[in-house]
Amino acid sequence: MMRRQQKVAALRQTTDSTFEKKQTTTSPEPPFHIMQKGQTLYQLSKRYGVTAPELMSWNPNLVIDDISIGTKIRILPIP
Repeated sequence: MMRRQQKVAALRQTTDSTFEKKQTTTSPEPPFHIMQKGQTLYQLSKRYGVTAPELMSWNPNLVIDDISIGTKIRILPIP
Protein backbone atom coordinates (compact mmCIF):
# COMPACT_ATOMS: atom_id res chain seq x y z
CA MET A 1 0.00 0.00 0.00
CA MET A 2 2.80 2.43 0.83
CA ARG A 3 4.48 1.85 -2.53
CA ARG A 4 1.29 2.74 -4.36
CA GLN A 5 1.00 6.02 -2.45
CA GLN A 6 4.63 6.84 -3.23
CA LYS A 7 4.08 6.11 -6.93
CA VAL A 8 0.96 8.25 -7.01
CA ALA A 9 2.79 11.10 -5.27
CA ALA A 10 5.73 10.85 -7.69
CA LEU A 11 3.40 10.76 -10.69
CA ARG A 12 1.42 13.73 -9.41
CA GLN A 13 4.61 15.74 -8.90
CA THR A 14 5.83 14.89 -12.42
CA THR A 15 2.45 15.74 -13.91
CA ASP A 16 2.27 19.05 -12.04
CA SER A 17 5.73 20.13 -13.20
CA THR A 18 4.96 19.07 -16.79
CA PHE A 19 1.70 21.05 -16.70
CA GLU A 20 3.54 24.13 -15.41
CA LYS A 21 6.14 23.87 -18.19
CA LYS A 22 3.44 23.51 -20.87
CA GLN A 23 1.45 26.38 -19.46
CA THR A 24 4.40 28.77 -19.45
CA THR A 25 5.48 27.89 -22.98
CA THR A 26 2.07 27.95 -24.70
CA SER A 27 0.68 31.28 -23.53
CA PRO A 28 2.15 34.60 -22.41
CA GLU A 29 0.06 34.75 -19.23
CA PRO A 30 -2.70 32.41 -18.04
CA PRO A 31 -5.67 34.79 -18.43
CA PHE A 32 -4.81 35.68 -22.05
CA HIS A 33 -5.19 34.08 -25.46
CA ILE A 34 -3.25 35.04 -28.61
CA MET A 35 -5.52 35.11 -31.65
CA GLN A 36 -4.52 32.80 -34.47
CA LYS A 37 -5.59 32.64 -38.11
CA GLY A 38 -9.27 31.77 -38.49
CA GLN A 39 -10.23 32.22 -34.83
CA THR A 40 -13.26 34.25 -33.80
CA LEU A 41 -14.48 35.65 -30.49
CA TYR A 42 -17.40 33.24 -30.67
CA GLN A 43 -14.99 30.28 -30.91
CA LEU A 44 -12.97 31.63 -27.97
CA SER A 45 -16.13 32.10 -25.90
CA LYS A 46 -17.06 28.45 -26.42
CA ARG A 47 -13.51 27.25 -25.77
CA TYR A 48 -13.19 29.11 -22.46
CA GLY A 49 -16.81 28.87 -21.30
CA VAL A 50 -17.58 32.59 -21.40
CA THR A 51 -19.74 34.77 -23.64
CA ALA A 52 -18.58 36.95 -26.53
CA PRO A 53 -20.00 40.09 -24.81
CA GLU A 54 -17.93 39.22 -21.70
CA LEU A 55 -14.80 38.97 -23.85
CA MET A 56 -15.62 42.37 -25.36
CA SER A 57 -16.14 43.92 -21.92
CA TRP A 58 -12.81 42.56 -20.68
CA ASN A 59 -11.05 43.91 -23.79
CA PRO A 60 -12.42 47.46 -24.19
CA ASN A 61 -9.92 48.42 -26.93
CA LEU A 62 -11.03 45.52 -29.12
CA VAL A 63 -12.84 46.29 -32.38
CA ILE A 64 -14.87 43.19 -33.21
CA ASP A 65 -14.54 43.61 -36.99
CA ASP A 66 -10.80 44.23 -36.84
CA ILE A 67 -9.12 41.54 -34.73
CA SER A 68 -5.69 40.73 -36.13
CA ILE A 69 -3.65 37.55 -35.84
CA GLY A 70 -1.46 37.89 -32.74
CA THR A 71 -3.93 40.09 -30.84
CA LYS A 72 -3.74 39.40 -27.10
CA ILE A 73 -7.25 38.75 -25.73
CA ARG A 74 -8.00 38.80 -21.99
CA ILE A 75 -9.99 35.69 -21.09
CA LEU A 76 -10.77 36.45 -17.43
CA PRO A 77 -12.18 39.63 -15.90
CA ILE A 78 -9.75 42.17 -14.52
CA PRO A 79 -9.35 41.42 -10.79
